[in-house]
Order: sequence, then C-alpha cells, then structure tokens
Amino acid sequence: MISLKPDHGMGQAAPVGYTYWVSEEQLAQYAALTILERLTWLDQARQFILLAETEETAMRRARLRNDKDPMNISQ
Repeated sequence: MISLKPDHGMGQAAPVGYTYWVSEEQLAQYAALTILERLTWLDQARQFILLAETEETAMRRARLRNDKDPMNISQ
C-alpha cells in the first residue's frame, strides 16, 4: 500500500487525507507502457482532476503555484 503522509516537522506525519493501494500487477502494467502512453495517461488524470476540483481546491492550487500557503487565504 502506498500511503501519503507529509512530514510536518519533528518527524510527525500529518493526518492522512487519503491512501491507495497499487498491486504488483498494476505496477507491471504501467512499466510496460510506452513513454507516450504514460504521458497520455498522466494528461488524462490531470484533466480529470481539473474538471472534478472544487472552487476551494482550485484556489489552493493557484496559491501553491504562486508560492503561497494554500491554507492561509488571508495572504
């Protein structure tokens, strides 16, 4: 299982927002893709995320792109 747990200093992991599991078979299937197929898959995932995001997550993403704290909307 792959678990995303960002480190927030002092070796303490923040609460996990989500986790997901990738099987050995899925890893092998991905490894067998050509570079173009991998990039196509990545672009499709990017497009889905942009279509599915909320106004709040869009604002946070924009703040991250501008090197600002995504959680502090008063900046």
